[in-house]
Amino acid sequence: MSYPAEMSKKLYCFAISLLLICSISLLFKQTMSARTEMTTAPAVFSLTDSGFNSKAITITKGTVVIIKNDGTKPHYPEMTLGWFHSISPVEAIPADTQWVSQPLIAGEWKIKDKLYPTHAAVLKVVENPDSKSKIVTNPKVPTGENFFDRVEEWFQKLFEKIFSKR
Repeated sequence: MSYPAEMSKKLYCFAISLLLICSISLLFKQTMSARTEMTTAPAVFSLTDSGFNSKAITITKGTVVIIKNDGTKPHYPEMTLGWFHSISPVEAIPADTQWVSQPLIAGEWKIKDKLYPTHAAVLKVVENPDSKSKIVTNPKVPTGENFFDRVEEWFQKLFEKIFSKR
């Protein structure tokens, strides 16, 4: 069954628009869900000119990690998990400043200084063993009630209607 060229263009534009809206929705949803208020103390790595003060720290998923530059030179920390997950500041952090991150994926994160590759540490992120999460969702951002959640639900219902007729 072939479609007229005009209908194919409209269908193509609709599919691209749908993909774009879903991508923006998921990105916004992940950003909003990452806004959390911690009830546990943050994990702190001190980075000096001779390296990290702690070589390994274990935390629960969602705990805030602070890397303090206690050295006299700028340092550029990077946290990596496997090949695809990497977190780092936009630029090197100057002396007497800090960089804050919150890894949300469990695993063994390797921390290194991009400017001084011999400076390294390990951050082990584990699932929270308690039944109650130690992460409290920010009350300013209620889940399921923002615009992008509604758009996502609308598209899910639309897909269900389209594909259930087959």
